[in-house]
Amino acid sequence: MKPETTTHTNHSEIPIIDIGPFLNGAPRAAEETADRLRWVQEEIGFYYLINHGISANLIQKALEQVKLFHNLPIEKKLDLKVDDKTTGYVPIRS
Repeated sequence: MKPETTTHTNHSEIPIIDIGPFLNGAPRAAEETADRLRWVQEEIGFYYLINHGISANLIQKALEQVKLFHNLPIEKKLDLKVDDKTTGYVPIRS
């Protein structure tokens, strides 16, 4: 089966989405944040989230765990391969 064609965009910067107003209950913030997220996900596919309230320390610990996981041998990662509930590891080019 031939893979889908990808579309390249001219975006040269990673979008930044500020969810602080939404978390603080600002009027219309839920709708505005959702609209922005929808657009960015459909048009670009990735973004930076700011003012989310997650500490830099916790983010650093999560990144360390990601690195540890990706440094595992493929056999260990395949023990966690996606199941019929679509949760788990997806090997590259699978």
